Amino acid sequence: GLDRALEIFPEAQVVHLLRDPRDVARSCIGMGWAGTVWHGLDNWLHTETLWDTAAADLPQAQVLTLRYEELIAAPEQELTRTCAFLGLSYDDAMLTYDRSSTYDRPDPSLVYQWQRKMSVRDIQLAEGRLGARLEQAGYAASGHEPARPGAWESAVLYWRNKQGRWQHAIARYGLIDPLLLAIANRT
Repeated sequence: GLDRALEIFPEAQVVHLLRDPRDVARSCIGMGWAGTVWHGLDNWLHTETLWDTAAADLPQAQVLTLRYEELIAAPEQELTRTCAFLGLSYDDAMLTYDRSSTYDRPDPSLVYQWQRKMSVRDIQLAEGRLGARLEQAGYAASGHEPARPGAWESAVLYWRNKQGRWQHAIARYGLIDPLLLAIANRT
């Protein structure tokens, strides 16, 4: 992890890429890593907890926080800022990679999707789970009342998470591969 890299390169400049955790949760569902928004927050929470530990010992001048939303909204400005931080020169060619690769330019419609595509209940649960971490990361709460699941809803979320992950795996790989993987993991 970052802590090991900093042991080897203690003077390294570190770019901390930060994205709204509600959109990260939705992305984790799309990738098949989670089946619910509640469980989709696991990756963001884990990563940011590791970041907090590693960043505690870093001088502020050694860290640049780059917000995904700002990078998508103003890529030239944010890449110029990032290059300056790294001691590099910005080049317009940095934004032409889509001409010679299979990667598309970032899609601005993917920013703040949670506002358009998450149910009020999922927003409440996400913000209830994130607590103060949401605003500490610089993201405003939605205005909905944060909530935590009770025992019954926790059980439902657990099974929906498993179901969503299975459905994604089966849709992507067919039934046999996920089934064999599940059997192998049980032994």
